[in-house]
Amino acid sequence: GTRCILLLFNYNVHKNEKPIKIYVKISLLFKKYNLKNILKYCGDGPSSAPPAKKSKTRKYDERYLQFGFTVAGTDAEPLPQCVICADLLANDSVKPCKLKCHLETKHPTLKDKSLDFFRLKLSCLTQQKRTISKHTSVSNKCLEASYCVSQRIARFHTITEVLILPAAKDICQVMFGENFTQRIGDIPFSNDTVSRHISDMANDIKEQLLLDETTDVVGLAQLLTYVRYINVLLNIAIFLFCRSLPAHTTGESLFDILDGYIRDAGMSWGSCVGICTDGTRSMTGKVSGLVTRVLHLAPLAKWTHCMIHRESLASKQMPESLESILKQAVQMVSFIKAWPLNARLFSLLCQEMGAEHEQLLFHTEVRWLSRGRILHRLYKLHSEVKAFLVDVKFDLARYLDDPLWLHLVDIFKRLNLLNRSMQGRDANILLLSEKVSAFIGKLDLWHDWLMNKNVDMFPIFTDCVQETGINISPLINIVTQHVDGLKQQFVPYFSEDFSSFAWVRDPFSCPGKDLSVDMEEQLVELKSDTRLRHLYSSCSLPSFWLTVMTEYPQLSDAAVKLLLPFASAYLCEVGFSKLTALKTKYRNRLQVEDDLRLALSNIEPRVVLLCKKKQVQVSH
Repeated sequence: GTRCILLLFNYNVHKNEKPIKIYVKISLLFKKYNLKNILKYCGDGPSSAPPAKKSKTRKYDERYLQFGFTVAGTDAEPLPQCVICADLLANDSVKPCKLKCHLETKHPTLKDKSLDFFRLKLSCLTQQKRTISKHTSVSNKCLEASYCVSQRIARFHTITEVLILPAAKDICQVMFGENFTQRIGDIPFSNDTVSRHISDMANDIKEQLLLDETTDVVGLAQLLTYVRYINVLLNIAIFLFCRSLPAHTTGESLFDILDGYIRDAGMSWGSCVGICTDGTRSMTGKVSGLVTRVLHLAPLAKWTHCMIHRESLASKQMPESLESILKQAVQMVSFIKAWPLNARLFSLLCQEMGAEHEQLLFHTEVRWLSRGRILHRLYKLHSEVKAFLVDVKFDLARYLDDPLWLHLVDIFKRLNLLNRSMQGRDANILLLSEKVSAFIGKLDLWHDWLMNKNVDMFPIFTDCVQETGINISPLINIVTQHVDGLKQQFVPYFSEDFSSFAWVRDPFSCPGKDLSVDMEEQLVELKSDTRLRHLYSSCSLPSFWLTVMTEYPQLSDAAVKLLLPFASAYLCEVGFSKLTALKTKYRNRLQVEDDLRLALSNIEPRVVLLCKKKQVQVSH
């Protein structure tokens, strides 16, 4: 029935025709073509219509110039072109009779002209084509320049029409003259054009081609998602998407956005081997959290709690005496920074005292490095801060003489060093676990030194003790309690044991543990391969294991599944910082995903290919 309707529709059967005529048309069609062709005609085969007979291609002869025609088109299909009116005729018109007919019909006054006349017209037509080609080439360059600048705008968001284009014109006017200035003015830079170019390049990156929730400056919750995948012996981490959540930020809402994107992009959850998030309830809830829903669809995937987030949580706990000192430091900073007049007066005081800095830093609870930075800046300006607080009679000034707050400066400086060492695009679970294990080992070492009344591992605290000559015995108990508390917090947060995967980190030195017989044999063969030993020393660890996937598939598969998943949400924090810079209160209607894709992706858009798909149009 359906095919019959299609046949009737394709043959444009009119309502006023009798059924007998319809029957005749269908019967004739079945007689003319076999069943295979009928199915092709209906759309079930590779062609939707009966194959057409290919016509013979005619060749151009130079003698046709006497009729006023030159050749255009391609070598495969030359087309005759009139040198008088520049009209292009079909290939089957490459016949003397048809060319002569065109000349006598369209240009009757020129039918008796000599061959030299038509040669002169051909020269004029050729020159005209060159002129048009030159201007078209300039326009193509303008279009490409517009795409390149649009990419920079997406990354840095400079004002184009108000700043970039006038500045470029001024530079060209002074350096090269008016002619170059006019060419700069041809580049299309309107707001709509730049926006379209950004979208084009973002879509191109998306074609070439995990998870954190943040809130932008206009109050919308944003879901930032990254993906890491294998491509040409490399594991590539790229920005996947950024979507706003206008209502609730529950696990169900987050999963619906993520699952919808995965399905629309044609990806399969079965290929997912890992997911990394922070530890919020909407992400990690056992019943309806995002991770639970993802693991239900991706049984091969493993969840990783962001290791930098864990480090931040583990370092929050401290003795009450040290916690009160931190609160006092925050109050001092807020007293100076929160009031514009106090901030200006303090800046002048720092200038007069020749300080290295002129401003303090605000404390931000959700930022990893905030506590260490605020305390270190307060230490750098403690003389200026104390003088200012004494001058305005603020009662917290006396706490700056307490040496315990200097211990906080030291310990949070150490924690910040650990935090920064765990950041990076290519960090993996083995590398970060080694960093944390080393820090836990240092905590044991510091405990032993403190028991011997040695505080050399905290240089700022040590300098204060030496300068003031105070009795450090009562202070050491508090410091030791803090160091022991840090270890007690770190151990449960980082309870995983990756010692059995040491062979992944160094397959040529470390023995394999708990491996199958086949994997043990492959590891022995790999250790004996001097060629691979040289390769191991000259490329990254993931690249090495991807390179040997063909020779040692079981070893490589186990190593890649360990190295490929994200170990931290570092990329999401980088994305949120860029989002904060892009989406200000003045641009609260900005659809920021395309801009973020250009700003954060390490894939370059194919500008030349995009230009070929666009109609060239200069600015006007």
